[in-house]
Amino acid sequence: MRIAPLILFMLYACTVSSLEVKSWKTSQGSIVMYYNTPEIPMADIRLVFSAGSARDGKRHGLSRMANKLLMEGSGDLNSQQFKNKLSETGAQLYAGSLREMAFINLRTLTDPKYFEPAIGLLISAVSSPHYSRPEVEKAIGDMLIDISLKNESPSQIAQEAIWNQIFKDHPYSNYPGGRESTIANITSSELSKFHASHYVAKNATIAIVGDLTEVRAKILAETISSSLPAGQSPLKIPELTEFIPSNVYIETNSDQTHLRIGSIGISRTDEDYFPMIVGNHILGGGSLVSLLFEEIRNKRGLSYSVYSYFIPTEIKGPFVIGLQTNGEKQNVALAESLKVLRDFIEKGPSVESFNLAKENLISGFINQIDSNQKLIGYISMMGFYQLPLNYLDTFSKKVEEVSIADVRNSFQRRITKDFAIVMVGSKQQELNQNER
Repeated sequence: MRIAPLILFMLYACTVSSLEVKSWKTSQGSIVMYYNTPEIPMADIRLVFSAGSARDGKRHGLSRMANKLLMEGSGDLNSQQFKNKLSETGAQLYAGSLREMAFINLRTLTDPKYFEPAIGLLISAVSSPHYSRPEVEKAIGDMLIDISLKNESPSQIAQEAIWNQIFKDHPYSNYPGGRESTIANITSSELSKFHASHYVAKNATIAIVGDLTEVRAKILAETISSSLPAGQSPLKIPELTEFIPSNVYIETNSDQTHLRIGSIGISRTDEDYFPMIVGNHILGGGSLVSLLFEEIRNKRGLSYSVYSYFIPTEIKGPFVIGLQTNGEKQNVALAESLKVLRDFIEKGPSVESFNLAKENLISGFINQIDSNQKLIGYISMMGFYQLPLNYLDTFSKKVEEVSIADVRNSFQRRITKDFAIVMVGSKQQELNQNER
């Protein structure tokens, strides 16, 4: 017997105490997000900047390389010396860059013996990376290898292609890993210039989760922020002015065809955010219990797995359906996937699938915030997109408030009737997204 969503919500509310996330700004203009977890003497500190590939301009891969080299020599330490010092603290320090954001994350003990030198290395990495030519050349080689491997993966080719088809010349079409033609001649001075303009206090979100008092967290945030130039907040990413449906076939030597169906989705602050994520869970986000899985895999055997997702971003991000199928069945798989999607947009979900989706989302949310590492990801995201401080506390309530009509109406308003379609496989056939 299934538990009703309302009962699950009540159980969730009783199990999880209020997540008192606090926020303030440093004197340099950095946004700070703080949550105290005193149970274990550790802390996670994440610095997030609007410095992803959407900021690359025509120098594709510049943001990824600038981020990749943060820990390859900084201050008065070369790359190996930096790694040796980090090892002595027992801390974990890593960096990453995506389409919108770049980040650097420190996990360390809060004992001052280890904490202070670890924080010193974090500050050194983010404020004064060397970008020495030998390290740049090594990074170029590594990134070119990554691109070569990506170009051998039909799945990754399809993934990059669907972003390109949805966003065309928009900054979101910039692949975070860059392009061979630009990566090969990126210079140290370009990297230093990008760093100087993007890794600045007014472009920083500082997230702190762990065994640090609020007073200590404020001192830490001020110390980090003051180590950076004040700089300026970046210009807002422009909205996509026009979505143009398209059909693209990319030939490879794979016997399998990788299919992507894409359109414009939702932003992080979208008024339809919760109806759309509930609807997507029903359509293809709920894995084994989704409509797409039932119709495409279980009933028709067209694909081992099939899924759908939104990537909410600063502006409206992509909505994508993805699957892999035998090349001989690719057009049937496309037609059936489009039929499931269009029927869902027209009719909305059944009561049973709707209730199950809400149960899954509410009961599963606790698992997404049950560690410092998961919490640091959430609260840094909240700061980056300037979401309400009670976002985590009200998530389940917002899901519970969604109605079937909300799901149907939001999908009808927001998802286009025609789509960007990408197929990556060995046998090209005519693509027809109007087949039912």
